[in-house]
Amino acid sequence: MLLSLQMSYGATAVSSSSATSTSTDLFRHFYGPSNVRFRLVVQLPSPPDVVVGYALNRSDRMGEFSVRDVAVMNALSGHLAMHHRSSLAAERARLVDVEMDRYSRAVVSVRSDGVVEASWSKVVDAGARVPASLASIIADTEALPGDESRREVMIGRQPWNSIVPPVRLGPTALLLRRQQDVAADTDALLDAGLTRCQTEVLIAMARTEGSNNELARELGMSESTVKKHLEGVFRVFRVTSRAAAVLRLRELAGPGSDATNLPGPTE
Repeated sequence: MLLSLQMSYGATAVSSSSATSTSTDLFRHFYGPSNVRFRLVVQLPSPPDVVVGYALNRSDRMGEFSVRDVAVMNALSGHLAMHHRSSLAAERARLVDVEMDRYSRAVVSVRSDGVVEASWSKVVDAGARVPASLASIIADTEALPGDESRREVMIGRQPWNSIVPPVRLGPTALLLRRQQDVAADTDALLDAGLTRCQTEVLIAMARTEGSNNELARELGMSESTVKKHLEGVFRVFRVTSRAAAVLRLRELAGPGSDATNLPGPTE
């Protein structure tokens, strides 16, 4: 939606240069020193508390915007709005990818020819062919269209649990979660300064995402003991949430991680 041909600073309607438009603090401190006198603005769809738009600026020497300038911006406004929506969708998809990788999960959509149509993780790239281990699962699932397939597979050098829901038409969805290498994770956490009990609690929490009560039942500890060990993990890792502690575990256990660079506990 085109707001105005030229917007005077502090005014709400179409206005030419005037003492009112140049007397505002915004003009004196920002637009004036930048030699901006006239603006042509297009506002894009956005939440009620956010203003998103494009603005063209002109100086006194360049003069006011013409009717033709307004017509061009009106013609472009729909395309600009579509570009803005596409950018937001791409950013949301990127954030989804980050969160999926953060918790060692992946969702992959695979065409019948074995090419990845879409991937919500960096584990398997869109446009690539699925690894042979996954391709064989898809083939078996197609042979038994009424059953859900659950298997352990290797992707690169990492073991993953896979779930393939049965589909009769369209792409196959692969639900993946990386298995933990408990021994490697334990060594990395001990090297980072955790005690063995703190390490045991953190690894169980990363695996199950259980509450303190659930972790206590699984590990044979009291809930207060689990809480004490988690507080120790937070202190050593200098984090304040369970998610941040698990993320630190992923960083330490990931390729090329260096546990010796981890900050020590706060005093």
